[in-house]
Amino acid sequence: MQEPVVVKELTLKEKIYLAADKWKVSGDEMFNTIKCESGFNEKAWNKSDPQGGAHGIAQFLSPTFYRNAEAMGLKDADIHNTDQQLDVMGYMFSIGEAKQWTCYRNLYQ
Repeated sequence: MQEPVVVKELTLKEKIYLAADKWKVSGDEMFNTIKCESGFNEKAWNKSDPQGGAHGIAQFLSPTFYRNAEAMGLKDADIHNTDQQLDVMGYMFSIGEAKQWTCYRNLYQ
């Protein structure tokens, strides 16, 4: 009798580095930017930012998230989906748009 396959859920840190690896960008820079932006709070909502506030682990403004999700061909984009935020963030880092995050600018520029 064959043992059942156990699939381990990735940790948040593993997901961040996996997204960075996919887009060939620095996992440390993504990790540290997220730490600064949201403290790893996937439900973070900074209401003081313009255009409805910044949402989620990567603190995306809605127009920025959806414009880049469309540009990278992401289907059924959802700003509240952490995995999608990490994917879009990795994409943006890969096209030289990491400077969009205040924390990135404060940490790396």
